[in-house]
Amino acid sequence: MLLRWTNSSTKTVVEMWRQTNLVPPDTGNLNSATFRERLGKSASDTFGKDTAPNILEDIGLVALALASEVSDPDAEEDEKPKSLWDLLMGGCPRWTT
Repeated sequence: MLLRWTNSSTKTVVEMWRQTNLVPPDTGNLNSATFRERLGKSASDTFGKDTAPNILEDIGLVALALASEVSDPDAEEDEKPKSLWDLLMGGCPRWTT
């Protein structure tokens, strides 16, 4: 799975593949159950239901990981915790030095 952010903080372009089977890119909000269900159906149709039986759950885990707070030992005490999504959207000073 490849995620690319658009100019919006809630919309991503999602590409999925398995071996040589490619799912056409789709754009939407990964936090939306409807969008994840659409991605799961596209993946099941492309890969086969038996090949990727847990694809919808896996897509949900990606969304959950992006929304989860990431601990930053260098953060100020009063600083709001950031999600992985926040860090990827805004960068992380530690990664740019």
